[in-house]
Amino acid sequence: MKQYKPLERDTVRIGIIGACGGRMNFSHLPNLQANSKATFRAFCDLNVDRAKEIAKECNYQVDYYTNDADELMRDPECDLLVAGLPHEVHESIILKACEAGKDLFIEKPMTLSTESCKRIVEAVRESGIRLLIGHNRRFAPIFIDAKNFYNTYMRGPKTVLTYRVADPLPYLMSKDMPEGGRIFGEHCHFFDFFSWFLESEPKSVYTAGDYSNHVITIKYEDGTVASIISSAMGGMGYPKELFECFANYQSIIVEGNMCLTHAGACGQTTVTNYPLFCDPYPDIPEDLAGYRLRMKKYAKDQFEGKFKVFSHPSGYKGHYEELDECINAILEGRRFSADEVDGGRAIVCCDAAVQSMLAGVPVEINQALYK
Repeated sequence: MKQYKPLERDTVRIGIIGACGGRMNFSHLPNLQANSKATFRAFCDLNVDRAKEIAKECNYQVDYYTNDADELMRDPECDLLVAGLPHEVHESIILKACEAGKDLFIEKPMTLSTESCKRIVEAVRESGIRLLIGHNRRFAPIFIDAKNFYNTYMRGPKTVLTYRVADPLPYLMSKDMPEGGRIFGEHCHFFDFFSWFLESEPKSVYTAGDYSNHVITIKYEDGTVASIISSAMGGMGYPKELFECFANYQSIIVEGNMCLTHAGACGQTTVTNYPLFCDPYPDIPEDLAGYRLRMKKYAKDQFEGKFKVFSHPSGYKGHYEELDECINAILEGRRFSADEVDGGRAIVCCDAAVQSMLAGVPVEINQALYK
């Protein structure tokens, strides 16, 4: 395994690829700006003029701008690349970073096929770069606390997990989308999260339903059975996401990425509310009842056209922490705590889910595709 040297500075110089992207501007750029250990080396985007406007509007201090990603790859003063690009070009950027020897954070999914997945895993290993895929849930404080409850009080061979995601966004589900539809584009999060939470490998995947509405069942080596329940028919007035864990006669529930409940043995119950990342209604109390009230109010306001940009009430999902992990690993001279193997595992599971849906039978997971 490659050994990494600590950086001989106290800040990491970051090159942004896709500086005008939506996710980049909604969370990644503000999070990096807020991190005292990060500085912007360069903004790269096909629309250089807009990238300059964004930097001026947000008071980002950037050394230079370019529309050529290869310029960042060649820049010896750039310590880390952060990329937010269309899913179908992820493989090419990762391979370019491998050739250039540049550490890279790139948004999920790692890629869109198992063949591409295998190429990426091999290239990253041969190059020795550090790669982190943006599977943010494993970095979110609420889910880290949930895992700590599980490890302390509940871990065992008869665990059942479920992750429900439902909202009225059918256009995200289409199998024809270049972004890979919802299974590749979003469920990669939950496949990664389950393996991280359980510290176990998936054995098989079975999908019942269609691209828009389905239930995916995953069996794990430790005996756990997990499910992803996904629907395009959810109501906007109710929280989109719900995670549940049942084991050792106890329960863990995470609703809306902001409320964690641990129902322990003998009736002890712990409820913890976490601050919201995006809150258009700061006058409403920050508890579970208040969150549900926000969702109802948001649905009405959205329907009436009040919001022109994304402003969904949202809990923290680990976007700050995943980038902070990259920065700390570079400063400390160690590997990233989530890597190409984790990204590859999620893609192999996504591919198996689609295969199973089309064939109507369970699909075995081939770990050789990502290990």
